[in-house]
Amino acid sequence: MSASPPARDPQTNRVIRKRKPALHRSVCRICNHFQYCDDYEEVHARDGRRTSRTQIWGDPGSYVIRIHTNDLLRDGGDVEDTNRLRNCPYCRLLYDALNLFFNDASLNWISDAKTDLTRNVRVKFQRGSPLILQCEDAIQYHFQFTYIRSDVEIFSADWGNMAPSDFPTARLTPPTAELGAVDKKVEGFLQYWFRGCAGYSDATDQCYNTPNRLLYVDCYTDEIKLWECESEVPGMPELYNPMDYATLSHCWLDDDPMLPKLLTSNIEEWRQGRTISGLPAAVRDAAKVANLNDVNFLFIDSLCIVQDSQEDLDAQRPMVGYYFRDSILTIVAAASPSPDDEFLYPPERDWTTKTVDFKAPSGASTTLTMRKRFSRPVSPSDAVDEASTLSHVSPGSFRRTGPLYARHWCLQEALLGTRVVHFTSAGIMWDCKRHDCTREGVRVYKRPEVFRGLPARSRLRNDLDMWLEAVQFHTSCDQLPGKDRLSAISALAAMSEMGIIDRYVAGLWWGNMTMGLLWEVKLRPGQTNTTKITMPYSVQKAPSFSWASVDAPVIFQDNFRWYFSPEARMIGGGSLPQRADDPCGNVDGAWIRLEAYMKKCEVSQTLGGAAGGHWQFVYCRNTDGTTTKMHPFVGDGSLVVVKGKKATSERLRRKRASRAKRRLRKKQSGAEDDNPNHSHAYLARNHFEFRRNMVGPGKITGVAWVLCVRRRGQFDEEEQGIKYDRFDGLVLTRSMRYPGAFERIGCIRNVPSTLLDFSESRQEITLV
Repeated sequence: MSASPPARDPQTNRVIRKRKPALHRSVCRICNHFQYCDDYEEVHARDGRRTSRTQIWGDPGSYVIRIHTNDLLRDGGDVEDTNRLRNCPYCRLLYDALNLFFNDASLNWISDAKTDLTRNVRVKFQRGSPLILQCEDAIQYHFQFTYIRSDVEIFSADWGNMAPSDFPTARLTPPTAELGAVDKKVEGFLQYWFRGCAGYSDATDQCYNTPNRLLYVDCYTDEIKLWECESEVPGMPELYNPMDYATLSHCWLDDDPMLPKLLTSNIEEWRQGRTISGLPAAVRDAAKVANLNDVNFLFIDSLCIVQDSQEDLDAQRPMVGYYFRDSILTIVAAASPSPDDEFLYPPERDWTTKTVDFKAPSGASTTLTMRKRFSRPVSPSDAVDEASTLSHVSPGSFRRTGPLYARHWCLQEALLGTRVVHFTSAGIMWDCKRHDCTREGVRVYKRPEVFRGLPARSRLRNDLDMWLEAVQFHTSCDQLPGKDRLSAISALAAMSEMGIIDRYVAGLWWGNMTMGLLWEVKLRPGQTNTTKITMPYSVQKAPSFSWASVDAPVIFQDNFRWYFSPEARMIGGGSLPQRADDPCGNVDGAWIRLEAYMKKCEVSQTLGGAAGGHWQFVYCRNTDGTTTKMHPFVGDGSLVVVKGKKATSERLRRKRASRAKRRLRKKQSGAEDDNPNHSHAYLARNHFEFRRNMVGPGKITGVAWVLCVRRRGQFDEEEQGIKYDRFDGLVLTRSMRYPGAFERIGCIRNVPSTLLDFSESRQEITLV
């Protein structure tokens, strides 16, 4: 005979108690050993707890226990000290599960538990099913924009002598594999967000460029075919009714055998149509996402541009950035390292799985298996998308991670995409740059604001500063060929506001040239101070003053504690684009003409070991000519000695001459000949241009010049004004390719102003 349910107050729905229940002293008040309790609130009432309390609701056959994660840290003080946890194996199991699945580069439940006491985890028991940990509320994030893959299954293949009183799901067999498992909550999340944002007229009327080829997707008939429209120019600006289409951003390389490609040999087959089920898994997922949001056309670069037609590549690649900007949806497959890796519904074989040993208070023990549903393990190639650290994107610990965020093309596609959905291993995140879709409403943004997604948006002053931030990220990415350093970021330059109001010279903007010239090389892991980071002239013809001339990451250091005063005056400049339809792409050369303070000096280099530190120095005499100062500078990689035809004999002859003869010769000769082909030994950075070069551990020296770009100073209380007593600049050498011009070999900072005489007139030079 079954027991009747307890009587409840009809107004408050609370149980009418005849006596106060009590728990045994050995039962944990935090987790109740995962067992059901009819009225757990009374337990806390007897204990006198005033903080957030554990809750249990449901019935003995199906119930949920909500436990606050801060309680799992005991007192929230030393969260890293696991020995201070309560002596409860069930709380320890929850602690271990959260640490195994939600404490990495993407998520950090500990930091969220410390900052928000309402964070909690739910233990869900359903008779006949594995125990489920619902951890979505353990992470702080914007639930309107983000869906966390947070369900963890707990089961065991061998329960041993465990009983249901030891573990509520004891004696259950492991769950059977589900073929084609579908996460229904994901589909609802995608449809709800897209329809809510795309429903605004300002967002739907947005297409200005339409690709000449698109993939028509029909998931109901399992068909995908190539749609084409001939146009005189790429982008079909003459199209009367622009089409809504989605774009796919991925990190797959061209040499991947699984990557589907459109070729001249199979273009007719794609026109006739193929089955979606016959495509790689990630491409199927992209078609599914587009179909869920009622978008029938999809743009994938490898399938919409003929890959073995150089004519089509040259015509369409400069337009790809515009296609991403004007698409109604950008799908970012961040969790797919290859085309055959699903990102929408990762298969069960790929779910992140861990095992832990568990011992119940009764002494029974077993090995528990835990797996995170619809997730992928963290890959060593994963990188963090720093844009996801913005407070309006993620207020807590959630970060977008994946191998895609280490690729240079991700920068353009994610920044230019109007409405972007990121599929990462930890979850799904929407990011709309057309609107700020918050619970307060929709705030419209200007379309050209392409830098809104950069992590430094809140602290930088204008788009010129944002461009330097984008260059730093761009050059630090993997898989960035040296020949594509300019072309890979050209769309971002062309579609920014500076592309309309400013002049672009080989990766630098005329309005911010003073800051743009002061880039420094920052070697990536694996590069040493003997690595050749310059490229042959046949590969990269960017000028020496451009960051594109070195195959290494660059940084723009700016100390906000200082005041700066520009000293270099820009007179003129220009570049020679390789393609007329891509003026911000690769160049066949560039130059700038400027007036600045300069001083001749000597530079030295010692390549002692692969470690960092100062190993390149400038030696200059003070303006009074009495002392010589040594100051370190950051060279553009390792330098080599370049000697002219007469340099060796001239140096030997000078060495043998007496001091008196040298003084007499200097007095009679007047000014020295600065042509490097005649008499001097110079240090140059391009190892590929000269036959005589030396890169080794020894010390080498040569002639160079220091050029002042800007002065720096701080507020002086005694003088009640800014005292400019330092300067930043460039280290230059004579150009071997362009006689009379100078080339950059390094950047020098924080130099005492006593090395230059600012009362003299500026010198006019040409940088190439």
